[in-house]
Amino acid sequence: MIACLKVRIVKLSWFAVCVLSVLFASAPSVAHEIMPTIADLELIQSGASIRFKINLEAIIAEIGPDHDDTDNSPSADFYNELRAKDSAELEKILASYASTFQDNVVITGDNGETIATRVKEVVIPAVGDVQIARDSTVLLQLLLTDDVKTLNFSWASDYGDLILRAGSESSNDAFNQYLLPGVTSDSISLTGKKTHGLIATVKNYFVVGFVHIVPKGLDHILFVIGLFLLSPYWRAIFLQVSAFTVAHTITLAMGMTGYLQVSADIVEPLIALSIAVVCLENVFTAKLQHWRLLVVTVFGLLHGLGFAGVLSEIGFSDSMFLASLLSFNIGVEVGQLVVIFACFLIVGWPFRKKSWYRRKLTIPASIVLSGIGLLWFFQRVVA
Repeated sequence: MIACLKVRIVKLSWFAVCVLSVLFASAPSVAHEIMPTIADLELIQSGASIRFKINLEAIIAEIGPDHDDTDNSPSADFYNELRAKDSAELEKILASYASTFQDNVVITGDNGETIATRVKEVVIPAVGDVQIARDSTVLLQLLLTDDVKTLNFSWASDYGDLILRAGSESSNDAFNQYLLPGVTSDSISLTGKKTHGLIATVKNYFVVGFVHIVPKGLDHILFVIGLFLLSPYWRAIFLQVSAFTVAHTITLAMGMTGYLQVSADIVEPLIALSIAVVCLENVFTAKLQHWRLLVVTVFGLLHGLGFAGVLSEIGFSDSMFLASLLSFNIGVEVGQLVVIFACFLIVGWPFRKKSWYRRKLTIPASIVLSGIGLLWFFQRVVA
Protein backbone atom coordinates (compact mmCIF):
# COMPACT_ATOMS: atom_id res chain seq x y z
CA MET A 1 0.00 0.00 0.00
CA ILE A 2 2.75 2.43 1.03
CA ALA A 3 4.89 1.44 -1.97
CA CYS A 4 1.95 2.00 -4.31
CA LEU A 5 1.33 5.41 -2.76
CA LYS A 6 4.99 6.36 -3.23
CA VAL A 7 4.86 5.37 -6.89
CA ARG A 8 1.79 7.56 -7.38
CA ILE A 9 3.42 10.52 -5.66
CA VAL A 10 6.51 10.13 -7.84
CA LYS A 11 4.41 9.96 -11.01
CA LEU A 12 2.41 12.99 -9.92
CA SER A 13 5.56 14.91 -9.11
CA TRP A 14 7.07 14.17 -12.51
CA PHE A 15 3.85 15.24 -14.19
CA ALA A 16 3.84 18.53 -12.29
CA VAL A 17 7.51 19.16 -13.02
CA CYS A 18 7.05 18.57 -16.75
CA VAL A 19 4.04 20.85 -17.00
CA LEU A 20 5.66 23.59 -14.91
CA SER A 21 8.82 23.41 -17.02
CA VAL A 22 6.75 24.18 -20.10
CA LEU A 23 4.97 26.98 -18.27
CA PHE A 24 8.22 28.55 -17.07
CA ALA A 25 9.49 28.52 -20.64
CA SER A 26 6.32 29.87 -22.26
CA ALA A 27 4.32 31.86 -19.72
CA PRO A 28 4.13 35.55 -20.69
CA SER A 29 5.93 37.95 -18.41
CA VAL A 30 4.03 40.95 -17.11
CA ALA A 31 6.84 43.07 -18.54
CA HIS A 32 5.86 41.94 -22.04
CA GLU A 33 2.11 42.59 -21.85
CA ILE A 34 0.48 45.15 -24.13
CA MET A 35 -1.47 47.46 -21.83
CA PRO A 36 -4.43 49.62 -22.95
CA THR A 37 -3.57 53.06 -24.25
CA ILE A 38 -5.00 55.98 -22.28
CA ALA A 39 -6.37 58.87 -24.32
CA ASP A 40 -7.39 62.11 -22.59
CA LEU A 41 -9.51 64.39 -24.74
CA GLU A 42 -8.79 67.92 -23.52
CA LEU A 43 -11.55 70.41 -24.34
CA ILE A 44 -10.70 74.07 -23.95
CA GLN A 45 -12.09 77.31 -25.38
CA SER A 46 -9.35 77.52 -27.96
CA GLY A 47 -9.98 74.03 -29.31
CA ALA A 48 -9.37 70.40 -28.46
CA SER A 49 -6.53 67.92 -28.35
CA ILE A 50 -5.99 64.29 -27.38
CA ARG A 51 -3.12 63.34 -25.11
CA PHE A 52 -2.15 59.68 -25.56
CA LYS A 53 -0.25 57.70 -22.94
CA ILE A 54 0.97 55.03 -25.31
CA ASN A 55 3.47 52.27 -25.99
CA LEU A 56 4.92 53.80 -29.16
CA GLU A 57 7.28 50.90 -29.81
CA ALA A 58 4.35 48.44 -29.99
CA ILE A 59 2.43 50.75 -32.34
CA ILE A 60 5.37 51.28 -34.70
CA ALA A 61 6.30 47.58 -34.66
CA GLU A 62 2.63 46.75 -35.40
CA ILE A 63 2.23 44.38 -32.46
CA GLY A 64 -1.53 44.06 -32.13
CA PRO A 65 -3.86 42.95 -29.33
CA ASP A 66 -3.77 39.34 -30.55
CA HIS A 67 -0.34 38.99 -28.90
CA ASP A 68 -0.53 38.68 -25.10
CA ASP A 69 3.25 38.57 -25.02
CA THR A 70 5.31 40.84 -27.28
CA ASP A 71 7.97 38.13 -27.56
CA ASN A 72 5.45 35.96 -29.42
CA SER A 73 5.04 38.51 -32.21
CA PRO A 74 6.84 38.18 -35.57
CA SER A 75 7.96 41.80 -34.94
CA ALA A 76 9.48 40.99 -31.53
CA ASP A 77 13.07 41.69 -32.65
CA PHE A 78 12.12 45.06 -34.16
CA TYR A 79 10.09 45.92 -31.05
CA ASN A 80 12.99 45.10 -28.73
CA GLU A 81 15.31 47.13 -30.95
CA LEU A 82 12.99 50.15 -30.66
CA ARG A 83 12.82 49.84 -26.87
CA ALA A 84 16.60 50.07 -26.68
CA LYS A 85 16.73 53.33 -28.67
CA ASP A 86 17.11 56.64 -26.85
CA SER A 87 14.40 59.30 -26.93
CA ALA A 88 15.87 61.28 -29.85
CA GLU A 89 16.26 58.21 -32.07
CA LEU A 90 12.73 56.98 -31.39
CA GLU A 91 11.28 60.44 -32.00
CA LYS A 92 12.93 60.50 -35.44
CA ILE A 93 11.36 57.14 -36.28
CA LEU A 94 8.00 58.40 -35.08
CA ALA A 95 8.30 61.45 -37.33
CA SER A 96 8.24 59.18 -40.38
CA TYR A 97 5.35 57.18 -38.89
CA ALA A 98 3.30 60.18 -37.72
CA SER A 99 1.11 60.39 -40.83
CA THR A 100 0.19 56.71 -40.49
CA PHE A 101 -0.69 57.21 -36.84
CA GLN A 102 -2.87 60.22 -37.69
CA ASP A 103 -4.67 58.26 -40.42
CA ASN A 104 -5.39 55.42 -37.97
CA VAL A 105 -6.91 57.77 -35.39
CA VAL A 106 -10.32 58.75 -36.73
CA ILE A 107 -12.22 61.66 -35.17
CA THR A 108 -15.62 62.45 -36.64
CA GLY A 109 -17.96 65.38 -36.02
CA ASP A 110 -21.72 65.84 -35.86
CA ASN A 111 -22.46 64.81 -39.43
CA GLY A 112 -19.86 62.08 -39.66
CA GLU A 113 -17.25 64.33 -41.27
CA THR A 114 -13.65 63.49 -40.43
CA ILE A 115 -11.81 66.02 -38.27
CA ALA A 116 -8.25 66.80 -39.39
CA THR A 117 -5.50 66.26 -36.83
CA ARG A 118 -1.78 66.87 -36.46
CA VAL A 119 0.84 65.64 -34.02
CA LYS A 120 1.67 68.68 -31.89
CA GLU A 121 4.00 67.25 -29.24
CA VAL A 122 5.83 64.02 -28.41
CA VAL A 123 7.44 63.21 -25.06
CA ILE A 124 9.48 59.99 -24.94
CA PRO A 125 11.10 58.95 -21.63
CA ALA A 126 14.78 58.04 -21.51
CA VAL A 127 15.71 54.39 -21.91
CA GLY A 128 15.33 52.59 -18.61
CA ASP A 129 14.82 48.88 -18.01
CA VAL A 130 14.32 47.57 -21.56
CA GLN A 131 12.40 44.62 -20.14
CA ILE A 132 9.58 46.99 -19.16
CA ALA A 133 7.54 48.92 -21.72
CA ARG A 134 7.92 52.68 -21.50
CA ASP A 135 4.89 54.94 -21.77
CA SER A 136 5.38 57.84 -24.15
CA THR A 137 3.08 60.83 -24.57
CA VAL A 138 1.72 61.95 -27.93
CA LEU A 139 -0.36 65.13 -28.14
CA LEU A 140 -2.67 65.13 -31.16
CA GLN A 141 -4.28 68.48 -31.98
CA LEU A 142 -7.79 68.50 -33.46
CA LEU A 143 -8.34 71.09 -36.18
CA LEU A 144 -11.96 71.95 -35.38
CA THR A 145 -14.41 74.30 -37.06
CA ASP A 146 -16.95 76.36 -35.10
CA ASP A 147 -19.92 74.25 -36.21
CA VAL A 148 -18.65 71.04 -34.58
CA LYS A 149 -20.57 70.31 -31.35
CA THR A 150 -19.87 66.62 -30.75
CA LEU A 151 -17.06 64.17 -31.49
CA ASN A 152 -16.73 60.43 -31.92
CA PHE A 153 -13.42 58.60 -31.57
CA SER A 154 -12.10 55.39 -33.09
CA TRP A 155 -8.74 53.98 -34.05
CA ALA A 156 -7.28 51.02 -35.88
CA SER A 157 -8.24 47.69 -34.34
CA ASP A 158 -4.56 46.68 -34.55
CA TYR A 159 -3.77 49.32 -31.93
CA GLY A 160 -5.62 47.38 -29.24
CA ASP A 161 -7.77 48.49 -26.30
CA LEU A 162 -8.07 52.12 -25.33
CA ILE A 163 -9.34 54.02 -22.29
CA LEU A 164 -10.96 57.26 -23.49
CA ARG A 165 -11.44 60.05 -20.97
CA ALA A 166 -12.78 63.55 -21.58
CA GLY A 167 -13.61 66.66 -19.60
CA SER A 168 -14.31 70.29 -20.38
CA GLU A 169 -14.00 73.69 -18.75
CA SER A 170 -17.78 74.13 -18.85
CA SER A 171 -18.77 70.87 -17.18
CA ASN A 172 -17.71 68.77 -14.20
CA ASP A 173 -19.39 65.74 -15.72
CA ALA A 174 -16.55 63.64 -17.10
CA PHE A 175 -16.80 61.24 -20.04
CA ASN A 176 -15.13 57.86 -19.62
CA GLN A 177 -15.29 54.85 -21.92
CA TYR A 178 -13.33 51.64 -22.40
CA LEU A 179 -13.03 50.89 -26.12
CA LEU A 180 -12.32 47.39 -27.37
CA PRO A 181 -10.35 47.10 -30.65
CA GLY A 182 -12.26 48.55 -33.60
CA VAL A 183 -15.10 50.03 -31.50
CA THR A 184 -16.23 53.65 -32.00
CA SER A 185 -16.88 55.77 -28.91
CA ASP A 186 -20.18 57.29 -27.92
CA SER A 187 -20.64 60.96 -28.78
CA ILE A 188 -18.62 63.43 -26.72
CA SER A 189 -20.03 66.93 -26.32
CA LEU A 190 -17.81 69.94 -26.88
CA THR A 191 -20.32 72.27 -25.21
CA GLY A 192 -20.54 70.62 -21.80
CA LYS A 193 -23.89 69.06 -22.62
CA LYS A 194 -24.26 65.55 -21.20
CA THR A 195 -24.16 62.90 -23.94
CA HIS A 196 -23.21 59.75 -22.01
CA GLY A 197 -26.47 58.65 -20.34
CA LEU A 198 -27.30 56.00 -17.76
CA ILE A 199 -27.81 53.14 -20.22
CA ALA A 200 -24.53 53.84 -22.03
CA THR A 201 -22.71 54.09 -18.68
CA VAL A 202 -24.14 50.80 -17.40
CA LYS A 203 -23.27 49.03 -20.64
CA ASN A 204 -19.73 50.43 -20.74
CA TYR A 205 -18.75 49.58 -17.17
CA PHE A 206 -20.44 46.17 -17.30
CA VAL A 207 -18.29 45.34 -20.34
CA VAL A 208 -15.17 46.66 -18.58
CA GLY A 209 -15.87 44.46 -15.54
CA PHE A 210 -16.62 41.37 -17.61
CA VAL A 211 -13.61 41.80 -19.91
CA HIS A 212 -11.36 42.30 -16.89
CA ILE A 213 -12.23 38.71 -15.94
CA VAL A 214 -12.86 37.06 -19.34
CA PRO A 215 -10.54 37.05 -21.21
CA LYS A 216 -8.04 39.57 -19.78
CA GLY A 217 -8.06 38.67 -16.09
CA LEU A 218 -6.10 35.44 -16.24
CA ASP A 219 -4.90 35.77 -12.64
CA HIS A 220 -8.50 36.23 -11.42
CA ILE A 221 -9.63 33.30 -13.61
CA LEU A 222 -7.00 31.00 -12.09
CA PHE A 223 -7.98 32.08 -8.57
CA VAL A 224 -11.64 31.23 -9.25
CA ILE A 225 -10.61 27.88 -10.76
CA GLY A 226 -8.61 27.27 -7.58
CA LEU A 227 -11.78 27.81 -5.55
CA PHE A 228 -13.65 25.38 -7.79
CA LEU A 229 -10.98 22.68 -7.54
CA LEU A 230 -11.42 22.23 -3.78
CA SER A 231 -14.81 20.61 -4.27
CA PRO A 232 -16.91 20.41 -7.46
CA TYR A 233 -20.22 20.79 -5.60
CA TRP A 234 -22.47 23.82 -5.48
CA ARG A 235 -22.47 24.37 -1.70
CA ALA A 236 -18.68 24.63 -1.44
CA ILE A 237 -18.49 26.85 -4.54
CA PHE A 238 -21.39 29.07 -3.41
CA LEU A 239 -19.92 29.74 0.03
CA GLN A 240 -16.45 30.52 -1.33
CA VAL A 241 -17.65 32.74 -4.17
CA SER A 242 -20.04 34.58 -1.83
CA ALA A 243 -17.21 35.32 0.62
CA PHE A 244 -14.96 36.39 -2.26
CA THR A 245 -17.66 38.63 -3.79
CA VAL A 246 -18.57 40.41 -0.55
CA ALA A 247 -14.90 41.00 0.24
CA HIS A 248 -13.85 42.39 -3.14
CA THR A 249 -16.98 44.54 -3.32
CA ILE A 250 -15.98 46.22 -0.04
CA THR A 251 -12.44 47.10 -1.09
CA LEU A 252 -13.55 48.05 -4.61
CA ALA A 253 -15.94 50.61 -3.12
CA MET A 254 -13.35 51.81 -0.58
CA GLY A 255 -10.71 52.14 -3.28
CA MET A 256 -12.98 54.09 -5.61
CA THR A 257 -14.13 56.49 -2.88
CA GLY A 258 -10.54 57.14 -1.80
CA TYR A 259 -10.79 55.60 1.66
CA LEU A 260 -8.24 52.90 0.87
CA GLN A 261 -5.31 53.25 -1.51
CA VAL A 262 -2.64 50.57 -1.93
CA SER A 263 0.06 50.59 -4.61
CA ALA A 264 -0.32 48.14 -7.50
CA ASP A 265 3.32 47.18 -6.87
CA ILE A 266 2.05 45.53 -3.68
CA VAL A 267 -1.38 44.36 -4.81
CA GLU A 268 -0.49 42.64 -8.09
CA PRO A 269 2.23 40.30 -6.72
CA LEU A 270 -0.04 39.34 -3.81
CA ILE A 271 -2.90 38.55 -6.19
CA ALA A 272 -0.58 36.11 -7.96
CA LEU A 273 0.44 34.67 -4.58
CA SER A 274 -3.24 34.15 -3.68
CA ILE A 275 -3.52 31.66 -6.55
CA ALA A 276 -0.65 29.62 -5.14
CA VAL A 277 -2.04 29.65 -1.58
CA VAL A 278 -5.58 28.45 -2.37
CA CYS A 279 -4.32 25.83 -4.82
CA LEU A 280 -1.74 24.46 -2.38
CA GLU A 281 -4.50 24.19 0.22
CA ASN A 282 -6.48 22.07 -2.27
CA VAL A 283 -3.62 19.55 -2.19
CA PHE A 284 -3.78 19.10 1.59
CA THR A 285 -7.53 19.20 2.26
CA ALA A 286 -10.48 17.68 0.43
CA LYS A 287 -13.29 19.51 2.24
CA LEU A 288 -14.37 23.07 2.84
CA GLN A 289 -12.92 24.09 6.21
CA HIS A 290 -13.89 27.16 8.23
CA TRP A 291 -10.45 28.69 7.73
CA ARG A 292 -10.85 28.37 3.95
CA LEU A 293 -13.61 30.99 3.97
CA LEU A 294 -11.40 33.30 6.03
CA VAL A 295 -8.54 32.86 3.54
CA VAL A 296 -10.88 33.50 0.59
CA THR A 297 -12.27 36.61 2.28
CA VAL A 298 -8.79 38.05 2.87
CA PHE A 299 -7.80 37.41 -0.72
CA GLY A 300 -11.13 38.82 -1.89
CA LEU A 301 -10.22 42.10 -0.18
CA LEU A 302 -6.94 42.00 -2.08
CA HIS A 303 -8.55 41.31 -5.47
CA GLY A 304 -10.98 44.17 -4.83
CA LEU A 305 -8.03 46.55 -4.62
CA GLY A 306 -6.87 45.20 -7.98
CA PHE A 307 -10.31 45.86 -9.46
CA ALA A 308 -10.26 49.37 -8.00
CA GLY A 309 -6.94 50.02 -9.69
CA VAL A 310 -8.43 49.11 -13.06
CA LEU A 311 -11.57 51.21 -12.53
CA SER A 312 -9.57 54.18 -11.22
CA GLU A 313 -7.46 54.15 -14.39
CA ILE A 314 -10.60 54.42 -16.51
CA GLY A 315 -12.23 56.99 -14.25
CA PHE A 316 -15.91 57.80 -13.90
CA SER A 317 -18.39 60.63 -13.93
CA ASP A 318 -19.32 62.06 -10.51
CA SER A 319 -23.01 61.97 -11.46
CA MET A 320 -22.73 58.31 -12.56
CA PHE A 321 -20.47 57.05 -9.79
CA LEU A 322 -22.89 54.53 -8.28
CA ALA A 323 -24.07 53.25 -11.67
CA SER A 324 -20.45 52.87 -12.83
CA LEU A 325 -19.40 51.04 -9.67
CA LEU A 326 -22.37 48.66 -9.63
CA SER A 327 -22.17 47.93 -13.36
CA PHE A 328 -18.45 47.17 -13.17
CA ASN A 329 -18.98 44.88 -10.17
CA ILE A 330 -21.85 43.05 -11.88
CA GLY A 331 -19.65 42.57 -14.95
CA VAL A 332 -16.96 41.05 -12.72
CA GLU A 333 -19.50 38.70 -11.10
CA VAL A 334 -20.89 37.55 -14.44
CA GLY A 335 -17.34 36.90 -15.64
CA GLN A 336 -16.66 34.79 -12.53
CA LEU A 337 -19.89 32.84 -13.02
CA VAL A 338 -18.93 32.11 -16.63
CA VAL A 339 -15.61 30.65 -15.41
CA ILE A 340 -17.32 28.52 -12.76
CA PHE A 341 -19.97 27.30 -15.18
CA ALA A 342 -17.27 26.35 -17.68
CA CYS A 343 -15.45 24.38 -14.95
CA PHE A 344 -18.63 22.50 -14.06
CA LEU A 345 -19.42 21.86 -17.71
CA ILE A 346 -15.96 20.57 -18.63
CA VAL A 347 -14.96 18.53 -15.56
CA GLY A 348 -17.49 18.97 -12.73
CA TRP A 349 -20.65 17.30 -13.94
CA PRO A 350 -18.98 14.60 -16.08
CA PHE A 351 -16.36 13.43 -13.57
CA ARG A 352 -17.00 14.68 -10.02
CA LYS A 353 -18.44 11.34 -8.83
CA LYS A 354 -15.53 9.32 -10.15
CA SER A 355 -13.34 7.72 -7.48
CA TRP A 356 -10.22 9.13 -9.13
CA TYR A 357 -11.47 12.73 -9.41
CA ARG A 358 -9.43 14.22 -6.59
CA ARG A 359 -6.34 12.09 -7.18
CA LYS A 360 -6.10 12.57 -10.95
CA LEU A 361 -7.66 15.99 -11.41
CA THR A 362 -7.86 18.18 -8.29
CA ILE A 363 -4.37 17.56 -6.94
CA PRO A 364 -2.41 17.67 -10.24
CA ALA A 365 -4.29 20.77 -11.46
CA SER A 366 -3.82 22.51 -8.11
CA ILE A 367 -0.08 21.83 -8.16
CA VAL A 368 0.22 23.24 -11.67
CA LEU A 369 -1.83 26.36 -10.86
CA SER A 370 0.10 26.98 -7.65
CA GLY A 371 3.30 26.84 -9.71
CA ILE A 372 1.92 29.43 -12.13
CA GLY A 373 0.90 31.65 -9.22
CA LEU A 374 4.38 31.47 -7.71
CA LEU A 375 5.98 32.16 -11.09
CA TRP A 376 3.85 35.26 -11.61
CA PHE A 377 4.50 36.38 -8.02
CA PHE A 378 8.27 36.42 -8.57
CA GLN A 379 7.90 37.99 -12.03
CA ARG A 380 5.81 40.83 -10.64
CA VAL A 381 8.12 41.42 -7.70
CA VAL A 382 11.07 41.69 -10.11
CA ALA A 383 9.15 43.83 -12.63
